[in-house]
Amino acid sequence: MWPSWRGLPVTMEHPVPDFHPKQAESPVSARRLSFDLRRKSLDFCAADQPRARVELLKDIFPKLRTLAILANTDHPGEQSEWQTTQRATQALGADPAYVPFFGARELDKALERASKVRADAILVFPDAVTMVHRAKLAEFAISQRLPSMFGWSEYCDAGGLLSYGANQRATYVWLATYADRILVSLRGWLRRGVGAAREVWRSFLKNRVLFVGLPLPCSSNHLRFAARADKQMALEALDRRVQELAREQNADYVVYKEFESTDAGNMGLLEERGYLRGTLPVLHKLTGRFRNFGEYLGAIKARYRNQITRSQKKFAAAGLRAVHVTDGQEIRRRFTPEVHELYAAVHARSTTKLEFLPLEFFREVSDALPEHVAVMFVEDMTAGGRVVGFTLAMRANGTHYNVYSARQWSWSICAHSACLQTEII
Repeated sequence: MWPSWRGLPVTMEHPVPDFHPKQAESPVSARRLSFDLRRKSLDFCAADQPRARVELLKDIFPKLRTLAILANTDHPGEQSEWQTTQRATQALGADPAYVPFFGARELDKALERASKVRADAILVFPDAVTMVHRAKLAEFAISQRLPSMFGWSEYCDAGGLLSYGANQRATYVWLATYADRILVSLRGWLRRGVGAAREVWRSFLKNRVLFVGLPLPCSSNHLRFAARADKQMALEALDRRVQELAREQNADYVVYKEFESTDAGNMGLLEERGYLRGTLPVLHKLTGRFRNFGEYLGAIKARYRNQITRSQKKFAAAGLRAVHVTDGQEIRRRFTPEVHELYAAVHARSTTKLEFLPLEFFREVSDALPEHVAVMFVEDMTAGGRVVGFTLAMRANGTHYNVYSARQWSWSICAHSACLQTEII
């Protein structure tokens, strides 16, 4: 027969990690069901939690005679937990029925053995495997009509009856706080150490990377095989030349960016040569929920809208105009040597430098990747339309990826909103 509290899950959580010395006497919190613990003197040391689980189970189910104990022997602390639980069970006049298993593959067989021991209740040691299969364990206890005791409240959320142990969420928060403090200290120490090393060895921890393709993702392939080409032969010839370039440029790494999705699965030759396959996540993703810039302004908070409006007025008062160009011939015409000088000035001032690209790259990139290149030119209309800034972006499926930007250093007008409202050519 089930006790009168059947179906009411009980979780008792220690609100901080078990091993935190300053919190060793924190009070127990009981959720959904309260019961008398005045006869118990429970502390929260990790070694005492198994004993407390058995004692709590005995209090709620006094007729406990045989306790099935399900334990994953692959867990590092399993033996210590089993020995404590065994002593606690025997001290209360009950028999522990030890049901060990090794990893998730043996769990089903362990449950089958547990069903044959004629236990009065079941106790499951908390670990990663039982946590993943907590719903299965709860269903097993219900099907066998066994009161169940677990280590964490997540087991009760999945259908278990009782749990007693550390609050996992609070534990992770506590650990993250101390990990952050440690990392902050390490960052300062490493920064000083690297700085000192670079005074002697300027290239210390600096790596040169040879990109085969653009250094940023553009949601499209940069490398493509011809329809009738021998792909393996072409790939072998390409990598041979790339390795020669890497040696000439003293490159530490080679990165291929990026192949068509249908070709990416046939890169066995590169993998045999030590290359690693990988994908790059999207750095920023904005959902286009607005039909126009005015609708966007109407949806944001007033203080942000006012900031953008002030920027637009300053932009217009300075006689500046933003022009969005997608036509390859128009990009070539507008990208003059003077515009390239803006890029050269930014590159010279940059702390982290990519390869310096010649004027021909910016003029020919739209021919190499047709329909995927857009350039926003910022023109000074008070100076006859002279270009004072630009941003080159790769675009695919309505998404823009800004790759290169430059501006005239003497230009101090705030123009961050110009890219949102431009004249399209």
